[in-house]
Amino acid sequence: EYLPVNHQGNVLITSRSEGRLNSIIVRELSLRESTLFLLKSTDQEDIETAEDLSKELGNLPLALEQASAYIQQTGLTLLEYLKRFRSHKMEIIGRGEALNYNETVLTTWSISLQEVRKKLNICREFMLFCSFLSPSMISKTMLIHNGEFNPKFLREHLTNVFELDDIFVELRNYSLIQMDNGTFSVHPLLQTVIIGELNQDEKIFWVEQVLEVLENHSKHIGQEQGIEVVVSHLMRILEHSEEVSYVSSSVVYVSSLLTKLYLEFGNYNKALQFAEKSVEHCERIVPYSELLASSSYHNLGIV
Repeated sequence: EYLPVNHQGNVLITSRSEGRLNSIIVRELSLRESTLFLLKSTDQEDIETAEDLSKELGNLPLALEQASAYIQQTGLTLLEYLKRFRSHKMEIIGRGEALNYNETVLTTWSISLQEVRKKLNICREFMLFCSFLSPSMISKTMLIHNGEFNPKFLREHLTNVFELDDIFVELRNYSLIQMDNGTFSVHPLLQTVIIGELNQDEKIFWVEQVLEVLENHSKHIGQEQGIEVVVSHLMRILEHSEEVSYVSSSVVYVSSLLTKLYLEFGNYNKALQFAEKSVEHCERIVPYSELLASSSYHNLGIV
């Protein structure tokens, strides 16, 4: 119904849906392209800040256009915008009007999330879970291992692997995830939008859920997924734990594991950083665990 009856030439159809026949998937810009766009569109020359801002925006074209528009409208420098973005992400990604597009990054993704939830309610929990992980190289083995679902919310709602496939189909239909050779990714700005809608208790709940999964998944490090990838997920959940001031035996376990892994990498500064974090976390756990504390101090001594 959208195609003209009589036409010459080619018809180009744009869609958020991935995986269509003969489709060309439009990815993010390169860092160089993003940086040049910000410099040219804002008529500024601060290359270093333009690169930093491009990285923060994940090289997402709409976010870059929106940032540029806001900078032009307000007269901010790139550095001023970057500082505002880092301290007030949710507020600023809802501001700025892109050329020939009425929606902001915030409203665009919010609408997509609402629509996909209407079709498959568990998609909301799935995206919440993924938002507390590192944005790239999320392995399916983290979700299902030896035929068993790992996250609690999947165990409670899914009965077979085909239902998991349905989740991926719906999320790809709205470009909420990108698939790549057995792994998938979520744009970091989308993670910001999703987490930004949660209250403190909800954030703690999902930190606990992800910690449980990563603790189980870490036992298979080096088998299904590279160590570096798993480390990125472990570091990300520790960051979220600190943001909500959450401490548990799982947090200590992750800190201790990172200590051991960085020792193996030969990165002693990082190993020391996480060994000290592990000890610090032990001191905050109630009730105090002598077993965890002795293990953490042992690791610190080794480093």
